[in-house]
This record gives sequence, structure tokens and C-alpha cells, in this order.
Amino acid sequence: MVVLQISIAIAAVTFVILVMVIIRTLRQVKGILEKIDRTVTDVKPQINDVLGETKESVGEANMLLADMREKSHKTDALFNAVNHVGKGLEELSSTLTNKSNQVTTSQSNQPNIKIGTRD
Repeated sequence: MVVLQISIAIAAVTFVILVMVIIRTLRQVKGILEKIDRTVTDVKPQINDVLGETKESVGEANMLLADMREKSHKTDALFNAVNHVGKGLEELSSTLTNKSNQVTTSQSNQPNIKIGTRD
């Protein structure tokens, strides 16, 4: 009987120690969860600010890209016009070169007549 009472006393003490360890662990977990809650509460407005700034930056980047596209399309017309002028000048130059060659060729094919000189 004494052994039974000692066993019950040991079991009761062990249970109390186990409950104390569990309570201490749960208090530590509670403290950690409270810190996490404070951190999330503090970070939430900052995240909202960052998201707002990010949306604003993306919007500005989209506007900038649209502006660049518009200006690029406008310069395309200018470069096309310059290209056409360049082709026109090339054709004019080619035509003038051909005419010049024709005149030179026709002058060299004419007999060389000297007037007023005796041989």
C-alpha cells in the first residue's frame, strides 16, 4: 500500500511538473505570437504604402512607354521622308551621271575638225 501511495505521489508530482513545463512553453508561444501580431500590424501600413508607390511607378512607366511609342511612330514618318529624299537624290545623281557619260561619249565620237589651220 505504501508503494502505491508513493507511486501516486510521484505520478502527481510528475504531472504537475509536466503541466508547468507546458504552461511555460505556451506563455513563450503566446509572447512570440504577440510579437508577430505587432510586427504584422506595424508592417501592414508600410506594405500598403509600398504597394501604392509601386502601382504609381508602374503607371508612370506605362505612360512613359506610351509616350516613347508615340514619338517613335512620329519619327518613323520623318525617317521615311528622309529615305525617300535620299533615294530621289540617288536617282537624280545616277541620271546626271548617265547624261554626262552620254554627252562625253557623243563628243568623243564626233570627228575632230579644225577650222582655219593648214596641215
